Amino acid sequence: MAAPGTGGARTTREPPAAAIGSIPVPDVTTGFVPELRGAAAVSARRGQEQLDRAGFGDAAACFEDAAARLAAGHPARGRLQQIALGCRADLAYTHVAAQRFGAAAAELDHVLQHDPGHVAARWLRARVCEREGAAAVALEHLARLDAAGVRAVRPSLLAAACHAALGDAAGFRSLLARAVAITRDRPCAPLTERAPDGAAGSIGVDWLARMRRSVARRPDAAGGRALLAELLLDAGGLEEADLHVAIARTLAPDDVEVMLLAGRSRLARGDAVAALALFGRAAARRPGYADTAAWIGLARFHAGAIADAIAALERSLALNRSYGGAWQSLAVVRFAAGDARGALAAARQMSLRHRQPPERPGAFHRALAEDPDDDAMRELQRAVTLHAGYPDLAAALALAHRRREAQAAAGRERPRTAFSTLPDRMQRVQTSTVFTWPWIRARTR
Repeated sequence: MAAPGTGGARTTREPPAAAIGSIPVPDVTTGFVPELRGAAAVSARRGQEQLDRAGFGDAAACFEDAAARLAAGHPARGRLQQIALGCRADLAYTHVAAQRFGAAAAELDHVLQHDPGHVAARWLRARVCEREGAAAVALEHLARLDAAGVRAVRPSLLAAACHAALGDAAGFRSLLARAVAITRDRPCAPLTERAPDGAAGSIGVDWLARMRRSVARRPDAAGGRALLAELLLDAGGLEEADLHVAIARTLAPDDVEVMLLAGRSRLARGDAVAALALFGRAAARRPGYADTAAWIGLARFHAGAIADAIAALERSLALNRSYGGAWQSLAVVRFAAGDARGALAAARQMSLRHRQPPERPGAFHRALAEDPDDDAMRELQRAVTLHAGYPDLAAALALAHRRREAQAAAGRERPRTAFSTLPDRMQRVQTSTVFTWPWIRARTR
C-alpha cells in the first residue's frame, strides 16, 4: 500500500490476512507470533532510522508495515495489540514531523479509540490540535493527561501557549507558574524529563537493564558507569545513581561527561553551587556543546542568578536551535524573571520542535562502544547521522568497530584453541584421581 502523504508509489509488504488468520495463536509467546513481532521490530527500527535521516515518507511506510504485521497477527491479544498501537502512534509522529496533521490526527484517533490511556498518543494529539489552531481541543487532551497524573514542564508550557491563543491571560500565567513550580520541585526537569514527544518507541530496547548487564561484565568501564547512573537518575534512583557517579569519577576524574553527570546529581539534590562548579569545569573543557551551556543556565537559575541563566540558555540555543530542553528552560526562566511575553515566545518555539535529539551524546555512545552489541551499533550509526559535528561520536563508532572485530577474532580463535588442547585435557581426565574412587572402580568391574 502507498505510504500516506508520500505521494509516491512506494509499497510495503504485508502478510496475507487470510493466511495469517487461519493459523491458531495459542499464546503471544508461542507459535508464529514471536516471528511476526520480530519482523515488525525490524520495520519499526528502520522507521526510526529514516526519521533520524528526515526521510518521513520512508519512515511512515516502515511504521505502517510494522503496525499491519502486528495487527494482522492477532489483534485481540493485549500485549501484542499494545505494540501494534505503539506503531500507529509512531506512524502518526512521522506525519507530524512532515507537517501532515490530518493524517496524524486519523492515526492518533484510532489509537485513542482502542486505548484512551495511551499517554504518548494523547500528548501528540494535543500537539496536533495546537498546531492546527484548535487550542480548546488541545486543552481537553492536556486535561486528560493531567488527570492521569502526567505533571511535567512540557505539557504545562503547551497548555500555557493554548491559553494565550484563547486570550486567557490568567490561565496562561497560571500554567507558566506551574512550570516554574515543577522546575523548582524537580531541578533538572526541563532538561531531563521524558515527555512523550518523539516516536512512541513501540518496540524498543530496555537500556537500563542492558546497562546493568554491561556494568556487571565491565565494572571498570567509566562510560558504562556514567550511562547507568544517568538512566537511574532519569528513573528517580538517586541513591544508586550517586554510587555509580562516584565510581565513574574515580575511574575518569577529568572526563567531561562524568563532570556533567556529577553536576546533574548535585543539582537534583538541590546543591546548585556545587553543580555550577562542575558544569563550569565541563564547559571549560568543551565550550562548543549546547548541553553544557544549558546546564549552566539551569544551575544559575536555581542559584538565583536569573539574568546570567538567561544568557547561558540563549548561548545554548545559539549553538543548537532545535534543543527543545533549552527552549523549555528558557520559557521557565524568563517567566520567573517577569518576562511573560518572552516566556510565551520560548514556549511556542518549544512546541514547534518535532524532535528533541540527544544533546550530550558523548557518555551514552562511548558506553555503548565499550560493550557493542547489535542494538548499540544501530544507536551509534543513528547518532553519527544526527550529530555529524560531534567528534566524540566518530571516535565512539570507531571504537565500537574495533571491539566488534576483536570479538569476532576471539570467536574464531576459541574453537581452534579448544581442539588444539583436547588431547592434553583427555590425558588429564584419564589420569585423574576420580578413577581411583571406590564406587567408580566398582562400576567399572
